[in-house]
Amino acid sequence: MSQSAFPPMDFARFVWRRSTKDPSRYVREAHGGEVFEDIFNRFLHGEQTLSLGVELRITSPVKTTDLLDLARSAWIATRLEIPTIAASTEQDRKGDTFISYRALKDEDEARAWAEKTVVLYEETDDLMEARVEIGKIPLPIPSGEQTFIYIVPRSERSYGMLLYTHHTPFDGAASKIVLTKYLKVLANYLADSSLLSFSGYKWGEEVANLLPPTTEILGPNEDKSGEGYQRTLGTVMQEMATGMPCAYGFKVRAIGPGTTRRVWHTFSVAESTRMIDNARSLGFTINHIAQAALCLICVDDNPPTDSTPADAAFVFNGLVDGRNRLLGKYSSRDGYPGYALAMSPVIVRVSVVTSSASLGTKGQLLRVAEVVKQEYKKQRDFPALLAIASQESELMFAGLKAGTAPPPPPSTGPFYAADGQGELYLDAVYNDKRGQPVIEVVDFFQSLNKHDPGPFFRGYSWAGKFTLSLDYNEFAMPTEVVQGFLNKWVELLSLL
Repeated sequence: MSQSAFPPMDFARFVWRRSTKDPSRYVREAHGGEVFEDIFNRFLHGEQTLSLGVELRITSPVKTTDLLDLARSAWIATRLEIPTIAASTEQDRKGDTFISYRALKDEDEARAWAEKTVVLYEETDDLMEARVEIGKIPLPIPSGEQTFIYIVPRSERSYGMLLYTHHTPFDGAASKIVLTKYLKVLANYLADSSLLSFSGYKWGEEVANLLPPTTEILGPNEDKSGEGYQRTLGTVMQEMATGMPCAYGFKVRAIGPGTTRRVWHTFSVAESTRMIDNARSLGFTINHIAQAALCLICVDDNPPTDSTPADAAFVFNGLVDGRNRLLGKYSSRDGYPGYALAMSPVIVRVSVVTSSASLGTKGQLLRVAEVVKQEYKKQRDFPALLAIASQESELMFAGLKAGTAPPPPPSTGPFYAADGQGELYLDAVYNDKRGQPVIEVVDFFQSLNKHDPGPFFRGYSWAGKFTLSLDYNEFAMPTEVVQGFLNKWVELLSLL
C-alpha cells in the first residue's frame, strides 16, 4: 500500500488545552479507544462501563466510619497525582468526544467531591451483588462525575471495594494502576493519620499531572507516519472491512438492555500450573488455548448450516495493552494510568473449526490455537498498532457520524480479553512506611457492563490461580446458557 493511501493525521487535536472562557477548566479531544468507549456508553445503555473489585483484608481493625473518612482523604491525594479520576466525558455539537477536567480551588471543594465519589454501600456484603446494582447507575452522573469508589463493609478487618468508572479515561490496566496508587495512600493513612494534612498544598497545581494522550508519548519504534504507519493502518482497516461482514457469533436469544451479571471459574494453583506448563510445552500460551476454545464453544452453540457462508469467521476485537509502545517512564509498570489499548481484528475462519473436528476435541482445539497464535504474532509485528488508533477509530465511525451508515447490528460476539497476571498492575500487599503490611488484596475481579447479546470472556490469574470469567446481559443471554458456556470452557482447558 502506498504511503499516500491515508491522509496525515493531526495528532495535535488531542492535547490538553486550557479553556479561554474558564481558566480552571482543561479539555482535550478523545481519540482511539477512548472514542469507542464513549460511543458504546452513550448508544448501548452503558456498554463497557468498567468495574474493578477487590476483596481487602486489613491488618488492624478499623471502624467503617473511620475507614470511610480515611478513604475519602486518600481519594483526594490520588486525584492530585491522577487528576482524571475527577474528569468528565462530554460531546460537542458535532458529536465529537472530549475529556474535561476542572482544577480544584480549595480543600473544601476537594472534600465535597470526595464525599460524593467515595460511597459506603451497605445494601449487601457481597461485592459481586453490589457490582450488579451499582452497575445500573449510568455514567457520567448528571453533575458530571464518572469515577467512584464504593466500600462494602463486612467486619472491621474485611472490606470489599469497587472502582466503578466510565471506560473512556481508563482501560483495564489503568484501573488497576489507579487502585494500586490509591491503596498505597490509604495504607499509609491507616498506619499514620498524621499524614492526612493537605496544608501547604497549592490547589489547582494538580493540572500539571494531567496525562498526555498516547499520541504525544509514543516510543521511538512506534511510527506516527510513513510506510510502517500506512502499512499497519491499511492492513487493519482491510481486515476489518473484509472480516466484519462475515462475522459469526453465538445464537441470538433476545436483543435489548438488561442487567449485567458475571459467572466465573477459578482453577487451583496445581491445575493452573499444569495447564500453563502443558500449553507452553506445546508451543502455546494459555491465552492461545483459551481464545481458541471460544471458537469451539461458539460452533457448539450455533452450528454452521449449508447456508453458512464459506468465509464465515470469528472476528475478535484483538485488544492489546500498548504501554510497551510508549516512551520511557510512561511504559513503566505504573507509568500510564490512562487509556492505552490498541486493537486489530483476530480472525479465525469457522471452517478451521469444522474441518478439524476429525482430529478429536483436543486436536481440534490445538489446530484452532495455531491460528490464534499466528494472529497474535501479526499484532506484535505491526510497527504502529498504537499510533494508528486515532485514525482507526475515525475511519470506523466516519459513516455513522456523517449519517451515511447505519449503526452496526447488536454484536453476538465472541469477545475475549487476555488480562494476564493481575499482579502485573495490581499490588497484592500494601505496607506502611516501616515496611509492615497494612492492607492485603485477597482476591480481585475485573468486569464490564454488557448490552449486546455476546458475552465478554476474560482470562486472568491471581496468586497463581487462573480464572475464566464471563460478563453478560442476562436478558439477552440467559444465565443457564452462559453457565453452560463457562462449563464447556473449563472442560476444554482441562484437556491440557
